[in-house]
Amino acid sequence: MTMCDRLSERMVAVARGESSWTEEEAAHVASCRDCGSEWRVVSAAAAVGARLPELNIARISARVRERLAEPATSIESGLRARGRGRWTNWAIGLAAAAMLVLAVRLTRKPPTPVPPIAVESALVLSELDELSASELEEVLTELDGSGGVPGADGSGLGDLTADELERVLRSWEG
Repeated sequence: MTMCDRLSERMVAVARGESSWTEEEAAHVASCRDCGSEWRVVSAAAAVGARLPELNIARISARVRERLAEPATSIESGLRARGRGRWTNWAIGLAAAAMLVLAVRLTRKPPTPVPPIAVESALVLSELDELSASELEEVLTELDGSGGVPGADGSGLGDLTADELERVLRSWEG
């Protein structure tokens, strides 16, 4: 057992005046940060306890005997009366919580639906960056005339030569 553990166990007895520190223990409490903090808390609690009035054990035990001697029906009716008040308080609290939940739910706006995004049939091809103005005009004319991507319906690819088809496939590969 360390010195700190030993002193921690003795602090209450020293604070009550039932024991006292040795010179070595007093030096340790003064130098050890943890023991010093604990001693300040224990001694402050003992000081607060010393200011409290002394318990009148005879009066407390007499009151307990009186309550035990009372007929059981009067004790039960007193408990029922107190219990009814507690249940009433619980019911009121529960009703208030339910009202609060309802108020929050009813005043909260429903989420607004997100309008559908209009998707334009825009075709983005990075291969178009390298085309000249005249080539871009030809592509635009082809797209406007056919209503879509050339060859998308399967037509038009058969008209390509082997070299042109190979260039198209390479351009699609990136």
